[in-house]
Amino acid sequence: MDISVSSSGQQPLRLLSVYRPPSSKSKQTPSTFFREFAILLETISVVQCRLLFAGDFNFSSGLRQHVTGATHKKGHTLDLIISHETDSLVSNLILYGHPSDHYAVKCDLEVARPKPTKCTVRQRRLKDVDLDALRHDVVNSPLILNPADDPDVLIEQYHTVLSDVLDKHAPVKTRKITLRPHAPWYDESLRNAKRKKRSYERKWKSSGLEVDKQAFQESCSEFKELLDSTKTKYHRSVISECDQKQLFNVIPSLKLHQCYLQECLLQT
Repeated sequence: MDISVSSSGQQPLRLLSVYRPPSSKSKQTPSTFFREFAILLETISVVQCRLLFAGDFNFSSGLRQHVTGATHKKGHTLDLIISHETDSLVSNLILYGHPSDHYAVKCDLEVARPKPTKCTVRQRRLKDVDLDALRHDVVNSPLILNPADDPDVLIEQYHTVLSDVLDKHAPVKTRKITLRPHAPWYDESLRNAKRKKRSYERKWKSSGLEVDKQAFQESCSEFKELLDSTKTKYHRSVISECDQKQLFNVIPSLKLHQCYLQECLLQT
């Protein structure tokens, strides 16, 4: 329904009421509704009059719109986050204010970590090799005692004899390892803190004492704080070391978002 309501001394009010019956009661497809609805919006957007738009679209499809506050500096809710009504995917939604005319919408998503990727590696424990025994076997091998005269045969002899000697003293072993995501901020201080945390954990599991449990919990908190500060320091360094002058010449508007970007990094 599209009607115009006139009042003495005032600009006419254009009132539009839209109702879309559910698909079960209508032969109209959702694509038809959205196409016609878009045409309607384009038409009324150029009309200079007071406008009131209301309706019942019957098209929630079990979805929920989580953003309830304004996301634009003029008070409009333009940026949306939508999920199924029945799940708990979205939580802790927060709006961050500008330098942009739009606010940043931040939320937590309840998603599972991807399963770690494992691969099989082959390695030799060369550091455990007895060098004197290795030297003895090489010196007393056919490669030294009875070397081949033909160069091609000699090359094959080098390969065969030295491989056999090496397999004897440092045999190839296979094991599965977990591939971890690349973390450039993970330095030696974090490794040491993690070793310390694990040692406290082993001690607590071995003794079962409350004092060892508290020591383990304190080490976990210390590791978490160190991890957060190290990541923040790394990201600050990346921003400060980039060629900002050249970057802002290419994208002038990016300079407006520099402070906001740094603030977001501190939040993470």
